Amino acid sequence: MVVGSDDPSTPTFTGPWADAFAQAYRTAGTTEQRQMLSDGIVSELEYSQVRDGFAACLADVGYTVTWADDGGYTLDVGSAEVDDAHVQDLVGACDTEHLGDIDYLYEQTTRNPQHLDEAEIMAACLVRSDVVPPSFTTDDYAAWFEADDGALPYTVSAAAGQVAFDACNADPLGLFG
Repeated sequence: MVVGSDDPSTPTFTGPWADAFAQAYRTAGTTEQRQMLSDGIVSELEYSQVRDGFAACLADVGYTVTWADDGGYTLDVGSAEVDDAHVQDLVGACDTEHLGDIDYLYEQTTRNPQHLDEAEIMAACLVRSDVVPPSFTTDDYAAWFEADDGALPYTVSAAAGQVAFDACNADPLGLFG
């Protein structure tokens, strides 16, 4: 897929993630983010840079970011009295200034380089992991995801199912191990 723009300063993106890169480029909050996105690839170094910048931005206001191995993070604000709206404003500002869509694109293009159908690869991984019955389909996964009630029809205990689900979510195609 080739995605371009009427604006000559916007790069033309190709490949399975072209639409996502074009959208991220258009909405990037900084020139640095646009430079990182311009080649249609987010490198591990770029990923590390934006995460470090985001964590430093929040550290400047006294918060600690802990990154999860499979993407995402937790935030320690140090006090229960901190106003949630204030925290969200700070997180939003640091996100816009540092992360943008860089972290998302790195994580997604790494775990699903060909941009295959998410429901299809997740359902197949859960079946391969013996977490759900072999009859579990893409439609079953999509219905579960839309319901968002967390109740997959595990063939194992809920705890073991959650571990296997997290593993599939991190590496649905078995690329890392």
